[in-house]
Amino acid sequence: MSQVFISYSRDNRDAAQNTAQALVALGIDVWWDRELPGGSEFSEVIEKELTQARVAIVLWSESSIRSSFVRDEATRAFEAGKLLPVRIEPVVPPLGFGQIHALDLLGWNGDHDDPSFATLADEVRRRLGQPLVARQRYVPPQRNVPPQRRTRTALIAGVVVLLSALLAVGGLHAYNSFESRRNLSLGLEEQFGSDPNLQAARNYYLDALEHISDNARARYYLGHVYAQLGELELARAAFKRAVADRKGLDDAQLADAKARIAALTPAAEPAPVARAIVTTVPPSVAQPPDLGERPPKTDAKPAPPSDVSPQVKAPTVGPRPAPPPDVGPQIATKPATARPPIVPPAPDARRRAAELVDRLFSEDRETRIAATTDLVTDPELLSDAVALAVDEANGRLATSGGKPSAAVRAGVVNTLVVLKAAMPGALIANRADIERLLKSARPLGKVTALQADKVQALLASAADRRPVAFIQIANEAQRPIAELLEVRLRAAGYDAPGIELVGARAPASSQVRVQGKSDRGFARWLAKVVGEADGQAVAIQTLRNASPTTDTFEIWFDRDLCTAGRSVPKCGS
Repeated sequence: MSQVFISYSRDNRDAAQNTAQALVALGIDVWWDRELPGGSEFSEVIEKELTQARVAIVLWSESSIRSSFVRDEATRAFEAGKLLPVRIEPVVPPLGFGQIHALDLLGWNGDHDDPSFATLADEVRRRLGQPLVARQRYVPPQRNVPPQRRTRTALIAGVVVLLSALLAVGGLHAYNSFESRRNLSLGLEEQFGSDPNLQAARNYYLDALEHISDNARARYYLGHVYAQLGELELARAAFKRAVADRKGLDDAQLADAKARIAALTPAAEPAPVARAIVTTVPPSVAQPPDLGERPPKTDAKPAPPSDVSPQVKAPTVGPRPAPPPDVGPQIATKPATARPPIVPPAPDARRRAAELVDRLFSEDRETRIAATTDLVTDPELLSDAVALAVDEANGRLATSGGKPSAAVRAGVVNTLVVLKAAMPGALIANRADIERLLKSARPLGKVTALQADKVQALLASAADRRPVAFIQIANEAQRPIAELLEVRLRAAGYDAPGIELVGARAPASSQVRVQGKSDRGFARWLAKVVGEADGQAVAIQTLRNASPTTDTFEIWFDRDLCTAGRSVPKCGS
């Protein structure tokens, strides 16, 4: 077992060899990959040696900070508590390693007596538990120098030191500026390349900000990446910092960043309902009631009688006891017996969604990135855009003759980003078209194929997630209406977890509240059937701060319904 492992970039082979030979000359057992035995499995041997070594020296250089292998080895060494970073070039260590003190072998030519190597050797001995080698400090001989000359010499030396420091600071700033611009460029290549990779783009933008923290352009594009990856709080923070720094942003980017901040700022809204779900199908429902529409065809078969669990009744008097604070929706594991009906969007909403979908495939990269972020962060447009985006992607790939343009390839990836942000209802409703798109997208590139696999996994899990509808009533006279609605919802494929008496918390007019990105087609149908029971048009409210794992809706009957002021058929006494 080797005591010391050396990680380095191929461009720094000579430095690695010099370091290894100098340590071996001190009696320290060193391993570096030149010693790989013939026919060895490269990664397995390296992993074994890194795991067994007590000290892992990582040589940081301009080449190694860009090497994913060196970064991976450094991360593993750090997590194991054995990392010893050494700079062999004047570079800033990559993100995650900037706060770890690094020794310097800058300009070292392999001389075993060099003080910088002696410092490294002492640190290795200390970590291995070996005694340090005592070295005498060199004291130059004293000469008789006149006081005036000593003073003048000291002044000159001070000026030289000051100038050297100023030059060093200026040189470091120039280096950091160059590295920040370079990493920004690499990030843009990853984000807008033929096989876009948002994760790689994020890392490059973070590296750019490590060098120059007020690089507003890197901050701006990082905000879009965070938004498209679903990290909305990080996205808002990135856009805010981009606006604050602003240098390098054009007027359009600055206006866009300000709009993103407003859109991503949490709204003042009611807290979402969250209580335990009891999946039931009332035994009394022999035939589904008339839903007003013909549900889409489905291959799902009704559950046999043996699967029917008893209905859990809500208390008939007084408010429900508050649930434990950690109780949230428990997602049903059985497929819905019916595909919930939907109501299509109004022409204006469909037009807005279609315009954004068209921009996903724009020749202009700024237009594409803005449209993608718009869709994944707008809960009122996302579900309606899913079918449009999938149809557009399939159509463009079909007409590309097997050679899609860069804009089409980027549009396909943007569509996959939209699908990853969508809820189960929208995915299941478009399953066949999505699967056709995934099959066509996989050959477009390795990263695109990975994104397609993630969408495939989401599509598979969506089959087991029913939409949920919570029902809230203001008074007991509303309970008969709510119970009839509950039966109708379950027959339509919803989980309807009981009825809650909320009293004075009821709104002035009945509402359907949509949690987060839940399907708007479902919400419009719910508003229709609730309006039929209520006798008045029902508004739809979006709870933007909610993040349910399945399509979740809240039905709130207004406080005046079934009172002396406003009674409708089916009200109880």
